[in-house]
Amino acid sequence: MAISEKVLKWQHVVEMWARLTKVPTWLLYATIQQESGGNENATRFEPGYLKTYCHVPKFIQIQKKTLLTPEEIATSYGLMQLMLPLAWGYLSDSQRKPYIKDVLLDPSQNVRFGAAHLGTLLKKLPDLSDHSIAVVAGRYNGAGANSSYARNIVALCKQYKEAGR
Repeated sequence: MAISEKVLKWQHVVEMWARLTKVPTWLLYATIQQESGGNENATRFEPGYLKTYCHVPKFIQIQKKTLLTPEEIATSYGLMQLMLPLAWGYLSDSQRKPYIKDVLLDPSQNVRFGAAHLGTLLKKLPDLSDHSIAVVAGRYNGAGANSSYARNIVALCKQYKEAGR
């Protein structure tokens, strides 16, 4: 997979949130490329997530607070394909409203919350080795460190690092 111009167009947003969260820009670029290909309006319904979590109290609380359908809650949104239950902890009370999908589809907010989550995951690891990045990617996506998803993120990170991103 080559570096994407569609992803690089978000340079100002990526650099700002990388600086503020201390997450390497190359990891943000790689995650955006893997998750949405740089499409800020990307959405993806996750039926497995719905089946697993629709009866969990947090899921029900989010549904009541936002008035969204269960399918909308079990959908990933934006550049970093954030899911509402994950982003919930990073949202202010004023953002936890029925228009929450607009917040998650806002490129700056989406990268903000994705970078914050990656930053949290990175703090639990000793270094930025390929193995650590694979662990972070696997946790971010829920696929595991040995998944093709994690291997793709590691490869993309190398490309963005080599390009000075």
